[in-house]
Amino acid sequence: MERFPKHFIDAILSKECILFIGSGISMWSGLPGWGRLIEQMVEFLSDRRLQAEEKSEINQILSRGDLLTAASLCAPLMRKGNFRDFIDEVFIDPNPKPHEIHRIIVDLGPDSFITTNYDRLIDSAYQMVHDGLVLSPVNNDQPIEQARILKHGASRFIFAPHGRVEKCGTIVLTREDYRGLKYNSKATIQTLQHLLISRPVVYLGFGLQDPDFLMIKDEIAATYQGGERDHFAIMPDVSDLQKDFWNEQYGINILSYKTKEIEVTGDGGCKKIYQNHDELLLLLQDLRRTLKERSTIKTVVSTAKEPTPSFAVQIRSSLIRYCEDIVYKFSVRRSNGFALTAIFRKELSPDTEPGGDYGKQPSPFTRTKNMPVLELLNSYNNLILIGSPGAGKTHAVTTYAAILAESTLNMLRSTSEPKDANIVHSIPLILPMKEYTGDIKEMIASRLPRSVDADRALEYGCLVLIFDAVNEVSRDLVDTKVLANNISWIVSRFPRNKFIFTSRSMNYVSFLKPSVFELQPISLEAIDHYLEARCSISLNSLSDSIIEMLTNPLFLTLFVQANKEGRSKISNADNLLREYFSTIEQKLIQETELADLPLIKLLTPIAYRMIDQGSQTVLPDHILAHFHSIFRDYSQLGSNAASEIFQTLISLGVLVPDAEGKIGLFHQTALEYLAAVELVSLYHNDPLVLEEKLDLFRWDETIILFISLLSPEQSKAVLSQIAETDIVFACRAFESATIQEQNIGLQLSDIISEKLANALLSNAEKHSIAQAIHHIGPYGRKAMLLRLLDDPVMAGESAISLARMGVKGAVPKITELLLNDNVWPSDFAQSLELLADESMIPQLIKYGNEVEEEGLADSNLAEILSNFESNELYTEISKLVQSEVAKERQFAAEILKKIDSDRARECLAQMLYDSDAGVRWGAIFGLGGAFDRRPYESTAIVSQMFELLANEESGEWAAGYLRGLTDDAITKEAASRLQSPRNEYDRINLCAVIAKSDPETSKRTLFDALDNYNPAFHKPLYNAIASLSKDYIIPEIFAYLETDDVKLRLTVLETLRWTLGHDEQLHISKEDCEHIITLWENSDDYMGKNIAGCLLTDNFSAVSKGMLLKRFSDATYPFREQLIEFVARLPLVKGDLSMDVIEWLVTRLGYDGETHPVYSWNPAARILGMVCDEGTLKEKLIPLLNSSNEVLRSNAYIAVSEAERILGKRFIRK
Repeated sequence: MERFPKHFIDAILSKECILFIGSGISMWSGLPGWGRLIEQMVEFLSDRRLQAEEKSEINQILSRGDLLTAASLCAPLMRKGNFRDFIDEVFIDPNPKPHEIHRIIVDLGPDSFITTNYDRLIDSAYQMVHDGLVLSPVNNDQPIEQARILKHGASRFIFAPHGRVEKCGTIVLTREDYRGLKYNSKATIQTLQHLLISRPVVYLGFGLQDPDFLMIKDEIAATYQGGERDHFAIMPDVSDLQKDFWNEQYGINILSYKTKEIEVTGDGGCKKIYQNHDELLLLLQDLRRTLKERSTIKTVVSTAKEPTPSFAVQIRSSLIRYCEDIVYKFSVRRSNGFALTAIFRKELSPDTEPGGDYGKQPSPFTRTKNMPVLELLNSYNNLILIGSPGAGKTHAVTTYAAILAESTLNMLRSTSEPKDANIVHSIPLILPMKEYTGDIKEMIASRLPRSVDADRALEYGCLVLIFDAVNEVSRDLVDTKVLANNISWIVSRFPRNKFIFTSRSMNYVSFLKPSVFELQPISLEAIDHYLEARCSISLNSLSDSIIEMLTNPLFLTLFVQANKEGRSKISNADNLLREYFSTIEQKLIQETELADLPLIKLLTPIAYRMIDQGSQTVLPDHILAHFHSIFRDYSQLGSNAASEIFQTLISLGVLVPDAEGKIGLFHQTALEYLAAVELVSLYHNDPLVLEEKLDLFRWDETIILFISLLSPEQSKAVLSQIAETDIVFACRAFESATIQEQNIGLQLSDIISEKLANALLSNAEKHSIAQAIHHIGPYGRKAMLLRLLDDPVMAGESAISLARMGVKGAVPKITELLLNDNVWPSDFAQSLELLADESMIPQLIKYGNEVEEEGLADSNLAEILSNFESNELYTEISKLVQSEVAKERQFAAEILKKIDSDRARECLAQMLYDSDAGVRWGAIFGLGGAFDRRPYESTAIVSQMFELLANEESGEWAAGYLRGLTDDAITKEAASRLQSPRNEYDRINLCAVIAKSDPETSKRTLFDALDNYNPAFHKPLYNAIASLSKDYIIPEIFAYLETDDVKLRLTVLETLRWTLGHDEQLHISKEDCEHIITLWENSDDYMGKNIAGCLLTDNFSAVSKGMLLKRFSDATYPFREQLIEFVARLPLVKGDLSMDVIEWLVTRLGYDGETHPVYSWNPAARILGMVCDEGTLKEKLIPLLNSSNEVLRSNAYIAVSEAERILGKRFIRK
């Protein structure tokens, strides 16, 4: 008998360990092993229909030890007879009782079990030993229960992939049964694979040649990814050669024990040799004793306060298994994926500039057009990813999770003693928000391995929390603010973690502050490659309408999955979804042998009710009750028809069980399509049914699909009806329509024109109508759009629509508007990108030379010019580069940095030597990975960047470039130069370069500069300190805020702002928070005051919110008015403010934007929109929409619109 290796004991003591029980354990209670079971089958069949020659043949196969073949020959004969009788005779009638070995096994510690046995002996033993506690049985025909144990934190269950005696129809007896299980019950195989990957496993009661072990061998192999694995088996008589083989090929560490041969004389004097396994019982007794002793030793060690391993070391093994599971689970998505991109939505993101020229150097993300979404998710800290239905949000974040998990896996495998810093932001945790029940902390804990303490993981900042599909949260949890309160709490309480949110729109996540990015349609090049690779279809063979549809990842996937004949019928999204459900219906008909199975009739009422209730999932009993009611009319179906079809729909992936025991559709778009089909039926009977749906945002996507299912005349009538309620929604519905008819677009355009004719229309309402123009695009009236170019609010969207129409006559007016526009990116620039051609290059260059230095017109002109890379463009750029006017050279750099080509970057490299700092900045920005491109590097460029480090104006930019290269040779050179810097600028900037490679040296030097502060080094100093990880500078840097030196305080505040960004939460002490509030109150420095305010609300709100709201609620507080603009940045929810404060804020709606310079609108409106309930909204705000004061009307409209978005309901006509 072998001693127990330490890692074997560690595995069993792990909270998530699973004991996998084979038939050898049941034999201790008198049940047959595999050989005896088949012998009994032969005997049972002999008394019925088994022929003598058949019996002889099977016995010969048995004598050769080929048990699986013998079982395969017996099973068909058995199933023709009374299989139930045989199972009862062998497993039920003997009434087997748990043996001592069962009681030992369930007392080893683990409370999760898998068994290939059909009996309930482990269940009974567990209940006996653990004072009546019951294991939850999970059979191979229970996909809902299987979904529950997919949680990494699942416990106290026994999973029976081969079936149980009480359901003999689920018993897996042969290879053929197992193949059938893999085909008809994929959930069972996926659950088994998940448990084998994500848990330590100890196999008991198996032999290497046992049929039940041979059947699962493929799953063990499929889930083994090499390297270490916490799988162990206690098996009889295994040689060292076999041990090495199983360890190398399957990752199983075998502990062997010796058996003894015993000769037994049976009836008739026949002698048989049996293997005696008493040694196994002794071994398990010794194992139980060892485990108890180990637990005692642990207790003694902990009371003696000896050093314990780091948190990372403690959870290393669990994290390896967890990450392996994530990688395996989403490996198919990674291999079948398409390149998704996203754009930054500046208008939906929080303000990032607190005032003045703070943040003048933009983040690359804020200026990029299309960014690879995986790079975005990896690079950005906290963010919101929005996208239309089927745009690929879940695909993007699950693929990112797999990539992150693989990176973490490689790191953990490379060292046996990882540091806690190594696992910061290393654990991806996908939280499907349709499963959210109101406790986000519990949701997180249940999805982590049981040995990973959720609180510690959150405190250490280990997690990348991915809140997927927030728009699928049950509506009651949104309306009652449970969602907003819960997520706001988790973000503020554990700010060190990374937070990613996905949603269809901002309606569900408007209370959050991270930057917002929107997924873009798949490029035509990517679609062409995808179709060619998967179904040999050329994009050129498809119609424009189909190609447009296939830019949606969901529709592209469904199109590829359709058979060739089915694809020929598809012309739009409606056809595609109809074809999908038709295919499913045919599969069901084959399964049920029912000629007219009404799949749509089965599913549409359920989908309609789910949308109406604001839920993405429903209890299985509700679905089954509906199925039963339908099947009453089908007398030829048996009583189990509803259950069988329910299970078949799950096995086909149409219905999907979740970890909370509920059922949903495979995709929200499928749910909405089915609900739309039902709505069409109801609408034909009663058109008034649409009225109540129009008030609720949750019906919007369904109504859009509903319109596409109507006839053209009906669609036109419905769009007119919707336009009376919400013109923006009507135009969005038109944009999504299957066929966009010009006359309907013109009709909507006329409605817009009528609304704009209203003299009392506020600017906020105009902004809303501008969105409507965006949606009808080229289908609007040209004359109206040309007229609207003179309206400052409507001009931008009108210009884009005219450009989409190709109206060249609008170019002069749009150009004039562009030259006076101080916004980047400009709608007018986007318009000219569509309308301009190379012939306009000289004129655009001329405009660029003439615009004022202060402003963004030159940047917008450069954006247009960058689309026309040509020899002619480079000729014009060359003239600019050689100009003696610095502004013209700056314009050249602005154009070149936007062009993604080596030729442009080579030009920029030459501009590093320019005498003007603005030119050098443009060159450095363009070379350093601007717009999410890889940095452009050469020996000459690196050398010049080192030279610039000593430059007062360009040093910190050069340092950022060098640091971004993450090159060991560069950091070594910087460390060497730091020994003898040329001046203080050089010293500070060299510290910035080595900040990641040698943070201690960098910190020591930079904090010395703070101690001996010189305001001349303000900008390079805060940039350099911000290059360090926040863990290196916080909380020490807060001490420098105690100074009376205003300039030093500003440097520290700038450092904090750049270190944390505008969305990263930090849990600071109450004392530090109070001090920063005092600084904000007493500061006369505009820049310092604004940065302090933004830090309090954007980065320290976990602590500051209560303090600020207490002051805000005090009518005598002297800074109350100034505080409005910062309170608007807090994550507010209903109940945060009293009615007195709300009424006071209503009185502030009459002020225009100049009162609050941080905003272009009144922040009191945003506050009211976040905190008002429906009653307050109707009483206090909606009446103000009729005020004679335009500013008051406009701000009230903003407040109501914000409240509508949060409450998910329309209150006003737009």
